[in-house]
Amino acid sequence: MPTELRELKQRIGSTVQIRRVTSTLQRVAAARLARDRRAIENSRRYLEELARVLQAAHAAAPAARHPLMAARPAGACCLVIFGADRGLCGGFTTGLMEELGRFAGGAGRGPLQLVVMGKIAERRTRRAGHGIARACRQAPVSYIAPGAGAEAGTPAGLAEMGRVAGFVTDGFLEGRYGEVHLLYAKFVSALRQQALVKPLLPLALPPHPSPRFRAALLEPDAERILARVAPEFVERSLYDAFINSLGSENAARQLAMSRATENAGELLEELVIGYRRMRQDSITAEMIELFGGEGAATE
Repeated sequence: MPTELRELKQRIGSTVQIRRVTSTLQRVAAARLARDRRAIENSRRYLEELARVLQAAHAAAPAARHPLMAARPAGACCLVIFGADRGLCGGFTTGLMEELGRFAGGAGRGPLQLVVMGKIAERRTRRAGHGIARACRQAPVSYIAPGAGAEAGTPAGLAEMGRVAGFVTDGFLEGRYGEVHLLYAKFVSALRQQALVKPLLPLALPPHPSPRFRAALLEPDAERILARVAPEFVERSLYDAFINSLGSENAARQLAMSRATENAGELLEELVIGYRRMRQDSITAEMIELFGGEGAATE
C-alpha cells in the first residue's frame, strides 16, 4: 500500500474515534441536562417561596434586622464564581471570565477576593492575577445519588454549598467582606446561557410581600423567622447559582459536542471520498504499468 494511502487510512481511523468520543460526550451531557433542568426549576420555586417568607416577616416587623441584612461599608468584595472542572464546553468559561473582567473593572469597590468553584475557572482566574480566598472542586459534588455519600433526598451539591455559605457569611459577619456577589451562568434555555453577577450580601428584600402573605399570621414571631430563614436563603441562593451553572455547562457541552460530531462526520466523508479516489488512481496506475510492461515484452 502506498504511503499516502496508509496515512489517509490512519486519518480516517482517527476521525472515526474522535466522532465516537464527541458523540458519547454529547449524549452524556444531554442526559445530565435533563436532570439539571428539573433541579433548576425546583430550586427556583423553592427560592421564590423563601423570598416570600422573608418579605412577609420583614413587612410584619420592619424594625427587625438580621445581621446578614446590615450593610458593611468596609471590607473586601467577595465574588463567588461557579465555573467548570472540565473543558469541551464551548464558550462557557470564556463568558464567565469576560463578566469577571467587567465586574473587576467597576469603580467604587474594595479589593476583590474570589471563592472559585471548578479547576478550569480557578486556573483562569489565577492566570488573570486575582486573589483566591477559597477554591472548590465541582466534580465530587455534581451528582451525588441518595444513599451514596449523601443523605437520602439531599440535592446534589447542597452540602458543599452549605460549607461555602458558612465561609462567606462568616467573612461578612466578621467584617472581612463588605459585600458578597455571585458570578454564574444562568440557564435560560438549551441554546442560551447568560453569565451574570448577582448580589448576595447584604440581603436586600423589598418591603411588600406577596398578596397571599400579607394577611398571614406569623408563628413564631418575625424576628425568629428572620433568624431561621435568612441563613437558609443565602445557602439556597448559592445552590441555585450552582445548579444553574451546572445546567448551563452541560447545555454548552452538549451543543459544542454536537457541532464537533457534525464536523467530524463531514471531515470523515471527505476523507473517505479522497481515499477511494486515491485508491482508484493507484489501481489504475498499476494496471497501466502492468499492460505497458506486457506490451514492451511482446515487442
